[in-house]
Amino acid sequence: MYTRREADDYKSGDGATVVPSGVTSSSYLLKGRYYIGGDQDHSIWATYQNWLSDSTQIYDQAEAFGTTPVRRKVDDITATFGYENDFGGSKLFDLEAQVSYANSKVEQRETTFLSGVVYSEFSYETWQGRIQNTSRFDWGEDWTGFLFLGAQAYKQERRNPRVTAAGNTVPGAATHPEGDMGKYGLYAQAELIWSDRLTIIPGVRVDWTKLKPGAGVTNRTEVEDSAASPKLAVLYSFTDNFAVFGSVARTVRMPVLDEIYSRTSATANNFSLNLKPEESDNFEGGFTLSFDDVLTQGDAVRAKVTAFRNDVSNLITRGTANSAYFGNIGESRFQGVEIEAEYASRNLFARAGLSRIEGENRLTGQPLNTIPADELDMTVGWRFTDQNLSAGWRGEFAADQEDIGPGGRRTGGYGVHGLFVTWTPDQGPFEGLEVRAAVDNVLDKQFRRHLQSLDAEGRTFKLTLARTF
Repeated sequence: MYTRREADDYKSGDGATVVPSGVTSSSYLLKGRYYIGGDQDHSIWATYQNWLSDSTQIYDQAEAFGTTPVRRKVDDITATFGYENDFGGSKLFDLEAQVSYANSKVEQRETTFLSGVVYSEFSYETWQGRIQNTSRFDWGEDWTGFLFLGAQAYKQERRNPRVTAAGNTVPGAATHPEGDMGKYGLYAQAELIWSDRLTIIPGVRVDWTKLKPGAGVTNRTEVEDSAASPKLAVLYSFTDNFAVFGSVARTVRMPVLDEIYSRTSATANNFSLNLKPEESDNFEGGFTLSFDDVLTQGDAVRAKVTAFRNDVSNLITRGTANSAYFGNIGESRFQGVEIEAEYASRNLFARAGLSRIEGENRLTGQPLNTIPADELDMTVGWRFTDQNLSAGWRGEFAADQEDIGPGGRRTGGYGVHGLFVTWTPDQGPFEGLEVRAAVDNVLDKQFRRHLQSLDAEGRTFKLTLARTF
């Protein structure tokens, strides 16, 4: 596969050119698989991908509220090698293993906000490995079980050379320190199924991390940590039409290089070496509905309602002046509900999704500034089956986001409409052709999505042609 994209700066709904919004990028992917002895369940495979881009962007490191432009050239390569073997249909052994190498290099220029720095380079060289085995067990006629056992390893080297106006190369920005990070994990998960009605999924994961400071970091202390993350999920189908589900989990996020070794002139000697991992108690529950032959023969209705709450303790946030750059200074709660519904018949199809999420700093009672606005997305269309044609409307509706804490930015609500047509002939000279045409933001509305740095596109026309041989 090869893809190339070139786009000029676009215009927003009020006709103003949004700068900088243009982009130039290209990518290619090579992928292959060899079946050992012709066995479809015993194989080796490999992929290689390269992605390049060069464009001016907004330097929006602070919750997407930045306004300073910076030019970034990105060269990203990823290579993966994998092995799969089901050992001739064995119930005890079904092995998957893979190893990957990635190297992402970012060249950053035109950094007018960095006094005396004319060029910065950010490189992330990463090795990863994973191995997993799946076993199947049967108990009588009603119970079936699967056991997943696996291990993962991860090693990343991060470098950040910067060239000054005098031509000197210095290692690592104080707020983006160089260093090495190693992560290792073991996990186990079971899936127990009873009569295709009850599914119980217990699991646990144990992780270890080791952080090593790089050049430019004055404190040479290495930091090691470990954590366990258990979970339990249950799904029960009362009937073919109604099912309930729920889960309880504790997840742990251990500090990364930035949070341990970052500093400023005010915190030059105060490192965050004693940071505790973030811990989150997560609760989720909901139900699904499924009906067939509701309005006409062969139609279907599907719906899903999910409610969740995540209580985070030892929250890692930016410190205050003269303190360490990061610290465990609070607790937060994220909660919300998501509703999905879909209807499909021979001709009519419709989908809708509604999400509402809230976030609160539980110590101050202030809202968090990283919560998206309440949003409703809808699609309604009609299939002209004899003509292999479908057409429809899409709507994106967002409420005002006014639950903002100190330093946050309010965003007004909006409603945006789009139209689309798809033609996929299945016979004749055009067989294999796919034509997609769409108009986004039909009414040319001026708006900005919450947590975005730039205004959204105005009225946009799209035409896509694809041919399968």
